[in-house]
Formats: sequence, C-alpha cells, structure tokens
Amino acid sequence: MDEFEKGKFGFIFFFLLVIGLSVGGYYLINSDKKDNNLSINEENKLNDALKIDKNQPFIYKMEDSIINEEIPLIYEYPIINLNSDSAKSISSLLKTEISELKKDIKYQSEVEIPLDIEIISKEGNIYSAPIREYEIYEYEKYVTLVVYDYYYYCIDKSEAKKVKSYTFDTTTASLLTLNEILAIYGKNEEEIKNNIKEFLSSESTKIALENKDLVDFIEIDKSLENLTNNKTQVYYINNLGQLVTNFVVQTKENDYNDTIIFE
Repeated sequence: MDEFEKGKFGFIFFFLLVIGLSVGGYYLINSDKKDNNLSINEENKLNDALKIDKNQPFIYKMEDSIINEEIPLIYEYPIINLNSDSAKSISSLLKTEISELKKDIKYQSEVEIPLDIEIISKEGNIYSAPIREYEIYEYEKYVTLVVYDYYYYCIDKSEAKKVKSYTFDTTTASLLTLNEILAIYGKNEEEIKNNIKEFLSSESTKIALENKDLVDFIEIDKSLENLTNNKTQVYYINNLGQLVTNFVVQTKENDYNDTIIFE
C-alpha cells in the first residue's frame, strides 16, 4: 500500500471514529437526560400521590369574603393539599380562625376616637380590622406555609406582625418539627440565637451612629427573651432552599419584624 493509500485509509478511519463518538455521545447524553427526566417524573408522581386534589398545588388559597377592596380587606384561607391528619387539621384550624378574625372588625361609628387623633382613612367606616396574609414556599420535597397576622387601623398606629409557619415533607405528607428543620441545616436554636444577638447588636450600633438620641433603641435583651419563649420567632425553608428565621425586634417605640437568611 503506497503512502497515498495509507493516508486515505487513515482519513476514512478517523472520520468514521469521529462519527461513532458523536453518535455514541449523543446517545449517552440523551439516555442520561431520559433517565433524569424519568427519575424526576417518578418523584413527582410519588409526591402527587399524597395530594388530596391532584389538580391543585400542595398549598393553595380559597377566598372566604371581601369586606373592602380598597383597604384591601379580603379574607382567604389556605388549603394544605396533603393527605395526612396534620395537614387536614391545620387547614381546618386556619379556616376556623378566619371566621373568628372577622368578628374582630371594629367600625369608626362604634369607637370613640379622641378629637386630637387624626383619622387617616374613612374607607368603609372601618376603624380597625385584623389582616391575615400568607406566603407559600416550595423547594424540592419541602413546602411551607407562612401566616402573618396584624391589624389595619384608620389612625396612625402600627405594630409587629405575629407569624407562624408550617413546613411539610411532600414525600410523606408529614409536618416537620422545629428540630427536624434545623437538623436539615446542621443548626440548633442556641447557635441561631447567638446569630440574632450579633445581628441586633450590629443594627443597634448603626442606628446610634445615625442618631445619637437613639442609643440602645433596640431592646436586645427583651427581644432575645421572647425568642427563648418561642413566642415571636418562626423558621421555614424558602424557594431557594435557604433556612429563614423571622422574628420580632422590640424597640423603645414600635416593634417590627426582621429576618435572617442562612445559606
């Protein structure tokens, strides 16, 4: 075989090798994609099997009543669409609470408002009303419902929101305990409490530097004491899979809510 024939044979062999690798690589990549998609589909089917209503997400909201659209004062209740006693019990409880919240609406015509107090809004003749809001987070096999409660006032008045949260494992339909949530991230309450203390100390220093009259504006010890009693703090998993804690910060004036996100 002369040099020309050898070169020609070598080129043909190389060409066929490249084609073979391309086809084989394409097959392997697509095979992996199919396997991955199959795995995801199987997991989704497993999770969906625990849904009460297969056509709805794991948590969704139903409208209860519209009191006033301008404020807005619209009451809704969540449905935790998981087939477990805990999910059904919490859904039932939250729906019942809406009925109780509506009983607490007060109207301006029923309340004696001092003459020196400015009425900011006369909308719907409402003096005060409980507001309930929801946030829903879903990450991998975890779904969380966060519930916020606070009051609307027609006068200049504000207060911290009361917060509670419920995190479920959608593969078991079970409600996670606080320790189970923290264990996912390898954390404990004492560690997080120290993180919050450092955070509040830093915030307090910033406020004091901006206004010397507001030294010790944040009441750190009182805030931490309430955290110890688990009265003003919740934990949940957000859509990015991060651990979040929401807590009330007590101050010399109006208390407020703040959050810390742990990577």
